[in-house]
Amino acid sequence: MHSRGADRVELCLRLETEGMTPDSELTKSLCDHLHIPVRVMVRATEAGYEADALALQHMIESIHA
Repeated sequence: MHSRGADRVELCLRLETEGMTPDSELTKSLCDHLHIPVRVMVRATEAGYEADALALQHMIESIHA
């Protein structure tokens, strides 16, 4: 896949909720096919941008997936 002049991609799902973390398969596929940096949103809930310990652990696990 060509970048068509882009110097990076910002990846997230569900923009109507201000963005959510995409699934790991989509993220891996995009990273495998692009040769530019991919910035991935990490957000586990629609409840805002603050995270309790459980939500934070979920986000950390999604980063390592």
